[in-house]
Amino acid sequence: MNKLAITLIIALPVSAAPPTSQKDRVENTGEGRTMVRTTDWPDFEGGFVAVEQRLLINEEGDPTYQYSRQSKATQLYHEAFCLEKNAQPAGGEAVLKGSIAAWICELGDENKALDPEVATPRNPGAFMDRSTDYVFANTPNGSARVGVNFHSTGSIRYSSSISGSMRGSVSVDGGRCTTNFPQFYASPFSGSHVATAICIVHEPRRVSTKMEGCVPRLCGSDSGSVTIN
Repeated sequence: MNKLAITLIIALPVSAAPPTSQKDRVENTGEGRTMVRTTDWPDFEGGFVAVEQRLLINEEGDPTYQYSRQSKATQLYHEAFCLEKNAQPAGGEAVLKGSIAAWICELGDENKALDPEVATPRNPGAFMDRSTDYVFANTPNGSARVGVNFHSTGSIRYSSSISGSMRGSVSVDGGRCTTNFPQFYASPFSGSHVATAICIVHEPRRVSTKMEGCVPRLCGSDSGSVTIN
């Protein structure tokens, strides 16, 4: 079996270590329309550094992040980001809907436990059976500040007895901020993902969160909330 463990951005349900000063421009290239997004991100030394992402616009008009499409400088930042989590940049892609970034990291040791705050599932998939096919989901919960970008993180753990696609997503505020992450496997598979959507809310209120995952034969989901103060 292939075992995959991927973490997106951070390993805590809600964190306010926000990027700042976002600037976007669109280029037309041989691959299609590309959004070039420059944002100030933490430099791991208490300051910020400008990081450029090249996000291919898909057929639905959503920015799509792939590590292989990035400049060397961006790849180095991605590597440093993952290194803090004892991980490395992963392949595949992340589709952004409202969220502004998706640093995808793959755990180097597939037996390494994920952060227990996000790795321990609360609810199994609604259609889970007792075979080798299952999906567990754990949604983001917590609190964040008004007017500040915050990371809202959830997890899925899954197994499939047949080949096919794993599809996962984490969403905030009724889907206004969403990160989708598909992965195809050519043989039976299992693994776990930790996924983050970055969102901002400009007034105090409670916003919904949802974590979903699907393998070929079933899906699982979990719902929660983040309180904006």
